[in-house]
Amino acid sequence: MKSEHSVKKGMAESNQFPKTCIDVCSFLVYLDVAKLHFDKNFASGAYILVFDKAEGKSISFGVHANPETEEAELVVIHNNVNTDSEPILLAKSALNAWEGFNISWEGQNLLFENLRSVKKIGDNNTPYSSLEKSGITYKTELKFAPEGFGYMFVSSDVELWIDIEFQNYNEGWRPGDDGN
Repeated sequence: MKSEHSVKKGMAESNQFPKTCIDVCSFLVYLDVAKLHFDKNFASGAYILVFDKAEGKSISFGVHANPETEEAELVVIHNNVNTDSEPILLAKSALNAWEGFNISWEGQNLLFENLRSVKKIGDNNTPYSSLEKSGITYKTELKFAPEGFGYMFVSSDVELWIDIEFQNYNEGWRPGDDGN
């Protein structure tokens, strides 16, 4: 499933997705960030959130604009009501680079695995790319019980892809896969 988002500077867009999984949940999403703003006065980024509405806590994974270096970064941010931790830098990223997020949790143990596009050479020296695990992971024991996931796009242009075949998060999405 693909959706396109263009969020003006200084604005944010967020959404949540209903879940049918109980205690063991997993999903695979990709972000293709085309535009970020590297302005010290405005935050800019594209994030996937695992959240608990009741306690106002979440953890965010995504592509963040670093205004100091003017570079895109792959980060994790722990959010608590109205305060966010400093971004934890996992790796450098780039605009128009597919960043995949294989996210799973069992109880309060959360695992994040990053997937990236790897360039390869096929038959007759034909170039192609393959999405593969990058080796970048983040494990944590959450201080909340995850209720679901969503996204938050801040001052950015981004495409969001949800891989409905490789997930148990929402079984209602599977008929939409239709074998494709």
